[in-house]
Amino acid sequence: MLAADIETTFPEADIFGVKLVNGRPTKALVEFANHEETPIQVALLTGTLSKLGELPAGALGTDAIVRNLTAVRYALSVEPGEKKAVPYSFVQDMQPQDVRIQLVAVVYNSAGDVFQVQAYDGTAAIVEAPISIFDPQM
Repeated sequence: MLAADIETTFPEADIFGVKLVNGRPTKALVEFANHEETPIQVALLTGTLSKLGELPAGALGTDAIVRNLTAVRYALSVEPGEKKAVPYSFVQDMQPQDVRIQLVAVVYNSAGDVFQVQAYDGTAAIVEAPISIFDPQM
């Protein structure tokens, strides 16, 4: 078991939660707090957007996934007792809907043990970008 805390925030979220605006980057900040006695290395972050709700009987858990998010490699070393954060952003263009965001970090310790740890699990709303009458694309 990895002795580390991972906390993910979406700086642009409002009181209504995380909104994924089509065509615009969604930015997350993932903070790693190392409680190990040796440094840990953050190798990569990736994630999925999934449908909300129950799956039909016999369906696989992966059937709920509507979009895989890009994996981003990091070479971040977090010393014992230290906290460090990395940015993670993605862009989507999907039908407006509510989705489940799951972010996963791949981290390894000084012994070479690899851990796949959940960095975020929550819901978000996919929305269209606001339209202005001054938008030349109209």
